[in-house]
Amino acid sequence: QEILSEVLPNSKKAEISEFHFCDFDHSELDLVKCGIKMYYDLKVVDKFHIPREVLVRFMYSVSKGYRRITYHNWRHGFNVGQTMFTLLMTGDLKRYYTDLECMAMVTAGFCHDIDHRGT
Repeated sequence: QEILSEVLPNSKKAEISEFHFCDFDHSELDLVKCGIKMYYDLKVVDKFHIPREVLVRFMYSVSKGYRRITYHNWRHGFNVGQTMFTLLMTGDLKRYYTDLECMAMVTAGFCHDIDHRGT
């Protein structure tokens, strides 16, 4: 509930569209906020009329769907989503895909290892 009223991170300051982004500089909750910000930066929140509360609850649920294990955890899922976001935005790949496809690729990155048991 607290995330709903908080200001999202500044994309440039947080460097979320940079390949050298380091998740260790951020708490797991900060990564949730960065993930939310990516959807705003993709401009899909307004286009698809996604209510902020729905997006916040979705991203928080994704983060909690990951187990607390050594590698295939929320930080890993976030890193994959962030890399996809960076490829789309910095590499200008976004122009080759629809907004829905871009949203799906970033979402797939965030979600790809939910409930992974380890290894």
